[in-house]
Amino acid sequence: MKGILTAVVLVGCVGAACAGDEYSILYKCMNGDVTFNHKNHQRVLDDCKKCHDGVPGTIPAFDRPAAHTLCKGCHERMGAPSRCIECHIRANTTPAL
Repeated sequence: MKGILTAVVLVGCVGAACAGDEYSILYKCMNGDVTFNHKNHQRVLDDCKKCHDGVPGTIPAFDRPAAHTLCKGCHERMGAPSRCIECHIRANTTPAL
C-alpha cells in the first residue's frame, strides 16, 4: 500500500512539475524538503536514462535509499552539491551554495 501511495504521489508531482515553467518537484522530507529542478537536470545530464530506467518519466521505487544512491551518488561523481544541507532545506532557510 505504501508503495502504491508513493507512486501516486510521485506521478502527481511529475504531472504538476511538467505544467510549470521550471519543472520543479518538491519532495517533503523529515530533515528538510528537497526541491528538484527537472529542467536543469535534463540540461546538465542530457540523457534521461541516467535517472530513468524503463518507462519514461518514472523512477521505480523512489524512496530515501534510492534517492541517496541515485541522486547523491551522481552528485558526488559530478562534483555537484552532496552535503545534506545543500539539498535538504528546512523551512525558513535558504539553500547553501
